[in-house]
Amino acid sequence: MEDQLIKKISEELKDSIEEARVLGPKRLLIKTLPKMHRDVIKYLKDKYSATHLITITGVDFKDFIELTYLLWCYGPATVAMVKTRLPRDNPEIETILDIIPGALLYEREVHDLLGVFFKNHPNLERTFLPEDWPDGVYPLRKDVRFDQI
Repeated sequence: MEDQLIKKISEELKDSIEEARVLGPKRLLIKTLPKMHRDVIKYLKDKYSATHLITITGVDFKDFIELTYLLWCYGPATVAMVKTRLPRDNPEIETILDIIPGALLYEREVHDLLGVFFKNHPNLERTFLPEDWPDGVYPLRKDVRFDQI
């Protein structure tokens, strides 16, 4: 079933995805360009009832920051992992709040800890770090120096 699903997604989103494959039973991986992540997430929401955003995570790979959106697709009862890479020196991406309002806290968390700027997010304020945490220092970045905080 997952093979048929990934084949259909690949055919219908061929201009929006870089890679799509099955990771295992009920697990899909879809890699997309940052400007296309909204198209993929909206497609999954509309086509497969992916209304449950499990989380958004981010990892600093030194050359880029990779975001992962984990979505539960109710239709095929499958988890879709949508990944995109942002340039580390300008980690900006459009919010998905208008598609999935439940992304509000996850986007704030990724902004707070990694410095990713979600364009058109209505309230991208500090969430987890203390109020006296220095501006522009993101604790999950590889180059952060905790001895200077």
